[in-house]
Amino acid sequence: LKGPRHRVGLSGDGQAALLNLKCDPLMSYGLMQEYPDIRPAYHMNKSHWVTAALDGTADDELVTFLVGVSVDLTKKKK
Repeated sequence: LKGPRHRVGLSGDGQAALLNLKCDPLMSYGLMQEYPDIRPAYHMNKSHWVTAALDGTADDELVTFLVGVSVDLTKKKK
């Protein structure tokens, strides 16, 4: 998804490629405190979702970890 950089707290003008990831509310709060590149979700429930900009500001290993967490939280339960 693309969104205005200023809407997610990023500096600069224009659009940024953004990735919304589902996250446990306690984890998301901690992540946003520790990593300034992990922001409240853009156009989503801000306690259960976070947004990472895919412009090189977010750590690749952290984003990969969060993708795994998000997949686990959103996959269909059997």
